[in-house]
Amino acid sequence: MQTKRHTVIEPEDLYAFVKEEIGQFRVLSDLRPGSSRTGVWKLQSGINQQFYYLKTYSRKQRWQPEVYAYNHWVHILQPYVPRLIGISEGESWQGILMTEIGGTIMRETSLTHAASYIAYSKAGELTRLLHDTYTGDWFGRPDLNGNPVEVYRHTDPVTYIRSTLSEIIFKCREKQLLLPNELEQAEWALRILVFLKAAGPYPSTGIQHPVTGWSIITGSFPE
Repeated sequence: MQTKRHTVIEPEDLYAFVKEEIGQFRVLSDLRPGSSRTGVWKLQSGINQQFYYLKTYSRKQRWQPEVYAYNHWVHILQPYVPRLIGISEGESWQGILMTEIGGTIMRETSLTHAASYIAYSKAGELTRLLHDTYTGDWFGRPDLNGNPVEVYRHTDPVTYIRSTLSEIIFKCREKQLLLPNELEQAEWALRILVFLKAAGPYPSTGIQHPVTGWSIITGSFPE
């Protein structure tokens, strides 16, 4: 007889962290099985039965901007975003614990054109609220204290995007990952970056990823 394996979270230090934040809990599912970069687990409190998500990172430069965003920006977008419950950091990993907001991931739904229009319009409304509320004076990713994760503080958007894109293209050239027409398009993109000259530094929280980052509440759109 085959026994059912329990879903576990790794590293084990995370159990103590989560228990301290929400009390007794159980792990419902592993949403990133086998991933070496990030881990995501759905949890349920044994006290109030509420659902939570635990997310881990293997790169601190990815973890810090998300923590900063939760602590300083996204609270104005409630109730459309999760609420940060706590953060934890180990020797080679970082983690965040957040509430569940419910709904179904957009890629798993079959929205009508009218419903899709409403979803995108709402996302645009929330993005405008975020941009009207906060502005910065440099481009890049913030650490926990709001300082640049990158070595250099970029104040010119063209320079910032060009240096980032140039690095990506260089790595792709080295590994021969681009076809000739793809390389031509990448070099064309470098040439036209001047159009970003007037752009200002505004917060970005991942709200621009509708397929994997948006949840749709069933029954909230017209048929």
